[in-house]
Parts: sequence; C-alpha cells; structure tokens
Amino acid sequence: MAETKEYDVCIYGATPSGILAAIAVEREGKSVIIIEPGKWVGGILGAGLKPVQDMPNYAAVGGKTRALMLHLGVRTDSEDVSLNEVHRLSRRNMSPKYVREDFLQLLHEHDIEVIYDHRINRTVKQAGKIVEAVFDLAPFDEYGRPPSTTEQYETMQIRAKVFIDASYEGDLMARAGVSFQIGRESTLDYDEEFAGVRPIGEAGDFHGLGNITPISPFIEPNDPESGLLPMIENDHGKKLGAGDHYTQAYNFRYYVTSDPDRIAPIEPPDNYDKDDYELLGRYVEYLVGEFTDEDELLQRLSWIFPGWRNRGDYNYHRRSLITMAPLGISHVYANGDHPTKAKIWRKHQDHVRGIHHFLSTDSRVPEKFRKRTAGLGLDKYHHPDTNGWPHQLYIRASRRLLGEYVITEHDVFNRTQV
Repeated sequence: MAETKEYDVCIYGATPSGILAAIAVEREGKSVIIIEPGKWVGGILGAGLKPVQDMPNYAAVGGKTRALMLHLGVRTDSEDVSLNEVHRLSRRNMSPKYVREDFLQLLHEHDIEVIYDHRINRTVKQAGKIVEAVFDLAPFDEYGRPPSTTEQYETMQIRAKVFIDASYEGDLMARAGVSFQIGRESTLDYDEEFAGVRPIGEAGDFHGLGNITPISPFIEPNDPESGLLPMIENDHGKKLGAGDHYTQAYNFRYYVTSDPDRIAPIEPPDNYDKDDYELLGRYVEYLVGEFTDEDELLQRLSWIFPGWRNRGDYNYHRRSLITMAPLGISHVYANGDHPTKAKIWRKHQDHVRGIHHFLSTDSRVPEKFRKRTAGLGLDKYHHPDTNGWPHQLYIRASRRLLGEYVITEHDVFNRTQV
C-alpha cells in the first residue's frame, strides 16, 4: 500500500471546474491536490469545445470565470480583448491546444499540484463523511482512451477534510455511496415542461421529410421478421414526458485535415464489417436519389462525416439521419464500471473510424466524395499526444447528484429563490 498523503481539499478531475475550485482553495491559504485520471487538463474545453461557445449571456458570468473567458485559448497581441473579438478569434484560430496550455499556466501560477494517470478505486468514510480516497494507476493509451484494465492497484491514498468530485462521470461520488440519478427524469419529477421523452420531430426534420425517411430499418428490407439493422433499436414505447434510461448522445469534437504535415490517418476499426454500416449505405443511396445537384449532395454527405463544422472542430449535424455520434450506447457509460466505460469510449472512436472507412470505400458513395473522405485524417496539431484524437469524450450527461437541493429548469429561468 502506498504512503498516505494529507491535504485540506482533494479534487477529482482537472476539468475547468476542478481547476477553478483548486484556485479558490489556494486563495484561502489551504492545501489542495487535483487527481486526474488522464494525462491532460481542461476537460472538454481542452478537447475541442470552445470556452465562449455556450455562453449566451456574458453579463451573468461571475467569479474567476468572467475574466478567464476573455483570455482562455485566445492568441492575440492585444491586451484588451472584447467579447466580440473573442468570438471572432475562436472561429479563426482558437485551438484546444491553447486552452490546455492556458490551464497549465494557471495551475503553475497558483502552484497547484496535479497527479495524472490515477482513477478512483474506493473511498473510506467515517460517520458518513469521506476521510480518505484510494486511487489506482491506470494510464490512458496513445489514442487518448482510458484503459479497461488497471496497471497497478491502490498506488495512492489521499486523506482530506473535503473531497470535490469535479469529474464528468461522478465516479468518486458514486464510490462514496451518494445518491444520484441517471437517465432522463419525467416531467412530473421536478415539474419540468421539457423533461423526459420528447417528440421525434424535436430532434430535427431530416431533409424536409418530417419524421418519415423512406429507408427500411430491417435486415431484409420491409421484413420485420428479419430483425433490425445495426445502429437501430426498438422504441421503448413510453409516453411523452416519461422518464427513461437514455441520455443525449456523446461524441468527439475533433479536427480533420488533408495537410500531409499535420494529418494522422484514420484507420478502420480492427473488427470492421461493412454490414454493420448497412443503414449508412441505404441512407447514402437515399441521398443520391433525392439530391440531383452535385454540390448539394456532397454537402449532405459531408453532414455524415466529418459533420457540422463549428469553429474549426466538428460536431454532429442535427439534420443528418446518421452522424459521427453513435446512438444507443452513451447511456451505458453513465453508470458503468471502468471496463465498461473504456469499452464505450472505444466504440465511439470505432464508430467514427468505421463511418470514415465506409464513406471512403463503398461503391454506393459517389466517387468524388469517396476520394475526398479518404484524403481526410485527424489533425494532430491540436492533439499531438493522441494521434489527433481528443483526449476527452464529450460526456453530455452522466450521474447527477441527488443532494439537499437539485437545480432544475425553474432555477435556470429565475423562478425560484434558494
């Protein structure tokens, strides 16, 4: 058993919230340590999501975050940068690489130690309070993926007066026995109008066809007895507003390039089988038949891969039936153990790899688009340590704490007073 280290505060996860929490502790003159499962800082902001992207009201931002938003990842000679300028720069030359560098500089300025490559194993409690956390050595691999197996168990013990779980998964929280929620709550749970199961149309109107796309979902077209194609599962049939086990699809916010000096080839998954992408093939056939203008067809195909171009990085396109975000597996990640999480993480990469290979090789894809796609790879400039893959999967929702107070849409719309 490793030697036990003691701090006032132990923070799990070098995410943006974890880093700012550590700075707040340091400012109070207390000792603090950050334990990060991966090798990188900044969470999803250090992996593609732009700091100012989902900030519709800068006036509502306070604390250390307010000043940070005008500088994080920004590379300019101007010392006084406006919010509009930050938005402009984020579209042109902001890189997650710069965001990670800025977070590392913040940690250096405040002399905050980060221990990498360790993930939570278990906690020790006294009278219901965490007093110690035990961590395993489990380094991420060369593609930025968490390992399914642990390299060395219980290599570090941390005693602290306060533990903060700043991870996206809530793994430390779960191992402390705290109550939490996964999946979607119903409209009745917190009287939230838009909770739970939603109408299909709210997810996007595919190419002006409403909820109907003339593609058979069955292995043998139009034969339900033959079973469903891969990438499809039966609707659970619950009513609108009902709670269920699903979550918004996870994905990577990646960069692609054809520059030979920056490209990292996208290899097909080890177990690639083109039959697994039959739904994609039928969708391509539908697009080819529906859109006779070549430019429009190529645009529609590009919505599948690389996707919707945001600000240099790519996200899934809401109007594409199939995207680089795999469906029906993200919810398994939420409450999974370490091997399960590693498996789902890899499946997200394999999904992108498989789509790229299919669109580069299948005869149903127009030759011009096949050649264009085959010439694209990941841009390793932004993620040089991981062959161009972002080090952080975009975990949009996972475990959610059920504490003394739960924030709901009523708080967001200022309908409550805490």
